[in-house]
Amino acid sequence: MIIVNAKAFDGHGVESVQIDMRIFGGQLIDLLLLDGDIWAGDFTLPNGMTPGSHDLPLIVTDSLGAKQVLRHWISIGNNAQNDAATPYLLPYGEHIATTISVLNTPPQIVAEDLNIIRGSGTAIALLEAEVSDADGVMLVRARLGIFNPITQNEDWSKLYDDGSNGDRVAGDGIYSLQLTIRSGIADGTHTVFLQSSDIYGEATGEVPIVVTLEQKSDVISDGGGISSSSLVMALAIIAIVGAIVVMFVMRKQGGEDDKSNPGGDRFGFQ
Repeated sequence: MIIVNAKAFDGHGVESVQIDMRIFGGQLIDLLLLDGDIWAGDFTLPNGMTPGSHDLPLIVTDSLGAKQVLRHWISIGNNAQNDAATPYLLPYGEHIATTISVLNTPPQIVAEDLNIIRGSGTAIALLEAEVSDADGVMLVRARLGIFNPITQNEDWSKLYDDGSNGDRVAGDGIYSLQLTIRSGIADGTHTVFLQSSDIYGEATGEVPIVVTLEQKSDVISDGGGISSSSLVMALAIIAIVGAIVVMFVMRKQGGEDDKSNPGGDRFGFQ
């Protein structure tokens, strides 16, 4: 918010003082007359106002309806007398341009760390960041490090907000990039870096995003939480026990046949 205090003089009296922000995409701001001849008010900068120094036009209207656009003010100096200015005499002093300096700030990046649970093969994850800037976002990019595609020579990869490359909704201010998690990348924590610049080239620093990789646990959700390795072992034990039982039954059957057919083999032959 910008606060303005102005002292205006006119031989016929001052009816109104306004700040014209329409040329910057804003509105006409009316200043209020306080005690004496001080006009005061406040305004906010329009989003479309470009960075840099700008002349601030003030529209002064006298009691007869005559208007004048002023882009300078008069510096009276600390040694000036209190009556140096009257309705019929403007004080002598240096004429200084009424300017406002608009500073440019880099975009804002809001992103959360990623926790990725993967299987044995290659996995795909989505890197997302909310990026905003009053002047407009020109570029959002990521330095992927170990997640950089093997076929890519550049260190930086572009994030998208046009509905492609994994982006969910085009133009919503959330920029996205699909990460390829190769099976050869070790579990643990890794760091990627985000950076953005606005349409005037003002860039952020590198914003770190921590990516944590975990191996998917092979658990069968049957209520008991039995792992696949335990299940395989149990099946193996069952198979061994079954084989022993079959062998025991066959040997027992063979013994009974021998008793019922003396002198012959267990198939009844002599």
